[in-house]
Order: sequence, then C-alpha cells, then structure tokens
Amino acid sequence: MEKFKTPPDSPPIAVIDPGDQPIHMQMIQDNQFDGRIRSDPHRHVAGFLEISNLFQYGKNQEEVVMLRTFPFSLSGETKTWLNELNKGTITPWNELREALISQYFSPAKFKRLLNEIHSFHQLDHETLVDAWLRIKSMLRACYGHGLTKGTIIQIFYHGIDDPIQGNLDSGGIFLSKTPNETFKILNDKVLLKLDFLNDSQNNPNPKTIVSAGRCNINSDHSILMEKFEALVIQIDEMMREWMARQTEANEHMKNQVVELEHKINQGLRNRQAIIENLERQFEYLEKIQPTKSFPNCGCYKDFYKKFYNSLGSVPNRCSVV
Repeated sequence: MEKFKTPPDSPPIAVIDPGDQPIHMQMIQDNQFDGRIRSDPHRHVAGFLEISNLFQYGKNQEEVVMLRTFPFSLSGETKTWLNELNKGTITPWNELREALISQYFSPAKFKRLLNEIHSFHQLDHETLVDAWLRIKSMLRACYGHGLTKGTIIQIFYHGIDDPIQGNLDSGGIFLSKTPNETFKILNDKVLLKLDFLNDSQNNPNPKTIVSAGRCNINSDHSILMEKFEALVIQIDEMMREWMARQTEANEHMKNQVVELEHKINQGLRNRQAIIENLERQFEYLEKIQPTKSFPNCGCYKDFYKKFYNSLGSVPNRCSVV
C-alpha cells in the first residue's frame, strides 16, 4: 500500500540510467535505519541524501524519487511505523523527514544524550585521543545540542584524569587558550595517532640504511613513535598508581591520627577516673577513722599529696598538711 501521496500531475518515477538503478537501490538498502536506541535518524537522513545526490533524476523528479525510495532504507520497527501510517498522511519529502525524526529523536532522548555529554568522564585505560573521539561521537549523536566550542572544551577538560590534564597544560594552561586553538591541539593529536597507525600498517617492516659510521639508522619514524606512545602510556599508568598510593597513604595516616587521638582521650578519662576513685576512698577513710584516734594521721595526707603531685593535680584539701 502506498503511504505517500505523490504531488498532483507528476510524471511516473524519475528516469535514472537503467544501468545505475540497481546500484542506486542497493546503496539505499545497505544504509537501513532500524530505530534502535543508539541509532540516529539525523545521520540516517543525511546518509540517504548523500546517496540520492549521487544520481541524476528527471526534471522536477527528485522529491518523487526520494518519497518512493526512502521506505527501502527502513527496516524493523521503523518499517512497521511507516506501514501503519494512514494513506496520504505525508505528502512532501520534508514532512516525511520531520515525522521520522520526531518519532525516533524525542525530547526525552535529546535530554538524555545532552546529560550524558555534560557528565562526560574519561574511562579506565582510555587514552586522550580515544576520549576526544568519544565525546565528538556523543556530540554528533545529540543533534542540535547547541553547545559552543568553549563549553565543549570545558566539559572535556574537567572530565579527563589529572595526569592527562597535566599533559595538556604542559604547553601552557590549556583552558587559557581560545576554543579554536584547543580544538586544533586535540585534533592534531588525533591526526598524529592516525598517521602513526597508517605508517605501521603500510610499513610493517621498516627499511634501514647504513651510514658511513656503520650504524643502522631507521629511515621510518614509526618505531620511535611506537616507543613514544608506549612511554606515554607507561607514564600515565605510573601517575595513576602514584595517585592511588598517595590516596591510600593519606587515608592510613588519617586513621592513625584518629586512633592516637582516641587513645589520648581515653587515657585522660582513665586518669580522671583514678583521681576521683582515690578521692572517694580517702574521704571514706576520714569518715570511719576520726583524726583524733590517729595522732600521726598526717601521713595519709602526705601520701595523698605526693601521689597527686605525681599525677600533676593536687586536690584542695591536701594543701594543708
């Protein structure tokens, strides 16, 4: 059943070179959109238009061709959605495009993708280049995010690990540079890595030449780049391990200080309890043994005074001998 109403008085399907028509349809079917959670309708429409622009159609037939061929670029859930539309619901191509995007790129999905960008953080064992490529992919998936280059750099910089931030700041404070400069620095790092990978694939066995001093000199810089990359990774791992150990050491020291403080307070409480207990015992002795019955009772007070002097505290009643 035809779901799209062709504009009135339109000739039949656009005329395409018969030799190109199978190729045209094959390219469209190879670029199908299924509407899954991570699929992007904006990217699908852009890909469909790129394919359509590769072919020349009859006069005023471009929109007709896109309306007739676009259903072949859908599959699964999106194909079902299209087939369930009422006949004649969509007339021009723009309505079809907007209907697809509205159906599979809802405000809720846009908000979720935007929140993921704002909460971006570097993954474990993820390099600087891989992290930058990942956030760029997230930005492409969140069509119409409206974030400026400056905001993107702020989100990215504060989302990467401290050692990587230090690496970026080694050439001057990274965030003090203009957004265009920071983008260029990060994109240059991507290109450097891609060049290194291409060189490694194209020249798996680098050639060497012999100098006059009979020393082998590598004519391909790929080995040096490989060693440099390995060194950077090793330094990053060392920095991560050092920071982890510092955190562990600080936590251990904090626990020791708390434990020592607890012991000191407990000792002070025990000392006070001993003093109060002795006071009660001497008061009890004074009550059951009147002073007049013991001419030499001053010995008790002398002992009491000396004992408290050793503890650093002398009760008032020992001030009189």
